[in-house]
Amino acid sequence: IKPENGYYKYPLKPTDYTRRFPQRFTSVALELANDQPYSICLIGFTEFENGEMKDRHYFYVQPPENTFSDKSPVSWDEVRKAYEFGEYWEAGMKNYFINHTIVAHNASYVMGCITHALKIFGIEPPRFQYIDTLEIAKKYYDFESNQLETICDEMGIEVVMHNPPSESTPIGQFIIIAKKDFPVIFPLIHYTNDNATEEDILASSISSVESEVASLKEL
Repeated sequence: IKPENGYYKYPLKPTDYTRRFPQRFTSVALELANDQPYSICLIGFTEFENGEMKDRHYFYVQPPENTFSDKSPVSWDEVRKAYEFGEYWEAGMKNYFINHTIVAHNASYVMGCITHALKIFGIEPPRFQYIDTLEIAKKYYDFESNQLETICDEMGIEVVMHNPPSESTPIGQFIIIAKKDFPVIFPLIHYTNDNATEEDILASSISSVESEVASLKEL
């Protein structure tokens, strides 16, 4: 990975997609210590199942460098005794991602940061499957702004910005509301590092038939 203009870049380009609303997913939000995409210093997860929140977790992360920008809501003192991202990943954080659907706002950026953090620690990224709530907001709504804070304000969802444990929950709540607002519209599930499996494609086809979006013959 080579730096560009002083900063490392790791573009994340989806290789495949399907369409369906997952019954189980985990919404994710993160904060960086500085402008480097690998400098994750706080990450929050909220697990949803059948439209209900099931659990929430967050982790303070020690970034590779003790360099914190003025924009970061986290200080070195808060993370100097925390584990590094690679240690969290190997200890079980990977279970949030492998064979599970991730939901994030500006998901290509979020997943790009996670991909880059893994590369920094010499870990090969797995196949990711994710839904982007920013994509849904732009395509199906007419918000004054598509920033998460504005979306939550207009939809009456409580959020504390720059606080991943707080942000991850409304991200999941937004996609559940979107499903109610547009019951026959299925979000794109993007895949990167590998293609959708036959099981993924079959699940997408079944969802379309059950919602009468398409006939089995058309699919």
